This record gives sequence, C-alpha cells and structure tokens, in this order.
Amino acid sequence: MIQCLRSLPTPGAVGELVGNLYGIEVKDCVLVRTFVNDVYEVIADDGRRYVLKIYQQGGWSTDEVAWEQDLVSHVAECGVAVAASVPLIDGRPAGELLAPEGNRPFAMSIRVDGDKPQPPWSDGLYLEFGRLIAGFHKAADSFRSTRPRRDFDLQITLEKPLMDNVHLTEKGMVLHDFDRAGNGWRAADLTGVFTDPRSSAHWDAFLAGYTAVRELKADDVRAIPLLAIVELISNLAFLIVEQPAFRGSETVAGELIERELNSLKDLADKV
Repeated sequence: MIQCLRSLPTPGAVGELVGNLYGIEVKDCVLVRTFVNDVYEVIADDGRRYVLKIYQQGGWSTDEVAWEQDLVSHVAECGVAVAASVPLIDGRPAGELLAPEGNRPFAMSIRVDGDKPQPPWSDGLYLEFGRLIAGFHKAADSFRSTRPRRDFDLQITLEKPLMDNVHLTEKGMVLHDFDRAGNGWRAADLTGVFTDPRSSAHWDAFLAGYTAVRELKADDVRAIPLLAIVELISNLAFLIVEQPAFRGSETVAGELIERELNSLKDLADKV
C-alpha cells in the first residue's frame, strides 16, 4: 500500500460506521467539508440530523477529542447554547477509526438548525455574540476533566470564536465546532473579534455584551493585542507551511495571507 498523507472516507462508509457504533438507522450521509478534518452530515431514518467529524491523523489524540466532547457536554449542562455531543453506543464521547495514514479520532454532535450570520454586520449581532462567548467562558471555568488536552502554545489556543462557529436559530445564537478548544487564556478567545476586518468595527459592542455576563480584568484587555499577534503568527504558519502540505503549494498565494499580514502590521503599530 502506498503511504498516504490523508484519506477521505466515503459517505457510505461513514454512514455504516454511524449505524454500527452509534446505533442509528442511517437514511443518508453527505460529505459537507474536507479540510484539516472531514465533516459529514448524517440523516437518520427518523429525520434527525447529526454531524460527524473525523479528525486528522497526528493531530488531537482520541482522548483529547473526548476531552473536547466532555467540555461541550459540561457547558451544555450549564445552559450554554451549543451543538450537543452524541456518545457512542458504549457511552464513549469519541471513537477511532483506522485509515490508510493511521488512526483518526471521530466524534458526533447534533446538527444545529439555522444559518451562519451574514452581512450586514451590526452592533446588536456582536452584543449577543459577546454574551454567548462570556456564558461559554463562565461555564468552562468550572469544567474539570481527567482526560488530556494540550495547553496553549503558538499552534493551539482556546476556541477562537468567529461568526463561522455560530448558527442563528429561532431561539438565538448556538455555538458549534470546538476542535480548537484547549487550556489557556480566556482572553485569547477574543482576538478573532478584535482583529477580523468583519468584526473589529463592532469590538466595543462585543466587549459590552461580554462584560455584561462575565468580568474581563484590565490585564486581560491589555493582553488581547499581544495574544492577537500570537494568533496571527500561528495562522500565518498554518497558511504558509501546514496547509500547503495537504492542499498543495498553490494555496500559499492568497488574499487571506495578505489580510493576516496587514492585520499583523496594524497591530505592531499599536502595541
């Protein structure tokens, strides 16, 4: 067998996996996205819809993915609007499959109805977003787990909440996709709103929403630009080094790299 950098399971095989390991009668399975991880929508016979994520080989271990699912379950029990984790038949929060490149963890959640927020962006939208993230942090403050999860470094931060990680539903905003969650500074989570061109104009509204729910100390606020620089350097490393390794060299040239470089220059002038 030729050595593989990464593989892509077929929807049919994923549907069979879900049926066998989650005890769900699967009507259909569709590949939603393939990037660092592979994401599938699973539709059950009873109409319920789920999202199964197969993580890259060599990234998070299965125990670390289980830590992530434990976090999601904990904040959900605390009343935070998140995409609920779905355990396997045997109660495990995450499983593991053997792929050509090696073992790959997987986990499943309930599919969140609604849509991602779209322009025009508004202060009201970011006010609600700030409250949601603060609620998530407040709930996470009491989270404890015996499972491992790597701490903050240049590659791993807490969940960086952008609007891409939110769905707008009839009941309000719902958070999903926690594969970048980890132990670290809560203030690091706010850097995405602070630097993203879409959201930076609404920073004050976001901050007002956040501080209405959870205290943000002066030291945390002062650290945000510095943490944003770390995040931008980390993202540039991904765009220039890691992404081309599995998507090809043509991905190195792009508007996103230029945007991140410009954001880094702007921050350097302010710090």
